[in-house]
Amino acid sequence: RNILGISTTVQCVTGVLNVAVKRIKEELLPKYPHVDDVVPINHAYGCGVAINAPEAKVPIRALRNLVHHPNFGGQVMVVALGCEKLTVEKLLDEANVIVLQEQKGFDAMVNAIMEMADKKLAILNQRRRETLPLSDLCIGMQCGGSDAFSGVSANPSAGYAADMLV
Repeated sequence: RNILGISTTVQCVTGVLNVAVKRIKEELLPKYPHVDDVVPINHAYGCGVAINAPEAKVPIRALRNLVHHPNFGGQVMVVALGCEKLTVEKLLDEANVIVLQEQKGFDAMVNAIMEMADKKLAILNQRRRETLPLSDLCIGMQCGGSDAFSGVSANPSAGYAADMLV
């Protein structure tokens, strides 16, 4: 897939981002036929939580890893509010960020998101799918079990899918 993912640092930006994504899909996405979709990566985290608590690393790691998903082609954006505890640096190492508190009003916020999205979509649109031989397909399975086979044998649907592929 070839998708523009737009992540958030805090739940407070979800409303603005959802409006922007709706407009991006309607106004920008049709110009880029090789891009499949634009998705907001919203979550209920980032403000009023114990960011430095020992187990906070789990949701933060999940959010950090989402922005590196191969379907996003390295063109991920982050929308931040500017006062959240889950800072941009904890999510993304790049400067692909719109900080809403730096914009002057709702329209400026949406326009800033759309402007960056337009640039990202242009880059993603240059990607092309390639047909590859099935012999190049590599599938990995992971479980938290005690031996190398517990994940495949303990999950009938995963085992059945593996059997079908073989």
